Amino acid sequence: MSISLQELQDKLERLERENAELKADHAYGGLSPAGLRVEFRNLSENDLFVVGLDLDGIHDLNNALGSYEATDQIIRSAFTDFDFRSDDLIINNLVIFGRHKSGDEIAFIIRGNPEGFIHRLYVALEKHGLSGIADFEQIQNRDLQTALVKVFDKVLAAKNLRGKVSR
Repeated sequence: MSISLQELQDKLERLERENAELKADHAYGGLSPAGLRVEFRNLSENDLFVVGLDLDGIHDLNNALGSYEATDQIIRSAFTDFDFRSDDLIINNLVIFGRHKSGDEIAFIIRGNPEGFIHRLYVALEKHGLSGIADFEQIQNRDLQTALVKVFDKVLAAKNLRGKVSR
């Protein structure tokens, strides 16, 4: 059985759409945890940082608004209004970001100036009535997983110091 070039191209396009769908996290307009790792593996750059953000009070906000969709819309709006800069790692007009574990932990992969990125992130969140705790870790030896663990350990420690609880 032979397959035509057009059938092969159609199948490839379908697989690419399915792959994009599997990597997407539509709630925030970013990537799923698996999608974040896939996109990172596709990067050829070194000297990258991971910024970890733990949003405050998301579960309470869900309860107050009565739906996850309403909360997700607020978070999407904050990320849509974010002031991206040339030192942010942007692919296809989007900075690479995605959920880390739960809906309130988000990881960003950037190329430089993590302190400035975090400041702009706090400004965007505050503009939409949100807050959170963020920190960064340089990705060593292309080991994203270790950097993620380290940065979210720092975020959790900072959150505990400020008396914030996870939920």
